[in-house]
Amino acid sequence: MAEKNAKKYDFASQLRDMDLEYILSLDITKLKSGLLEGQFTSVDLVNVFADRCYRVGRSLCLSAQENFEEALVLAAEKDEERKTAISSGYKAVQALPLMHGIPFSVKD
Repeated sequence: MAEKNAKKYDFASQLRDMDLEYILSLDITKLKSGLLEGQFTSVDLVNVFADRCYRVGRSLCLSAQENFEEALVLAAEKDEERKTAISSGYKAVQALPLMHGIPFSVKD
């Protein structure tokens, strides 16, 4: 736990002029629509949710393990996949999984 809390992050500096509370209020369907419409990217979402996890989750011990760096790499990959699908047409976009590029965490 001490090692995890020793790591410092500055996700807020990576956030563009986005309405964070609005993004945090969206359900999965609206997050996916926002991704497909270019309102934000998967990297943006990781930064928004990681910032929230970092600021709030740590003080409440809500996460046992943090994979912020890996999440950012995967998000960039998903952004490229979505960009390719969009340029390929409707069928390629429809083939993307519902949660494609949407970050989430699980705690048992």
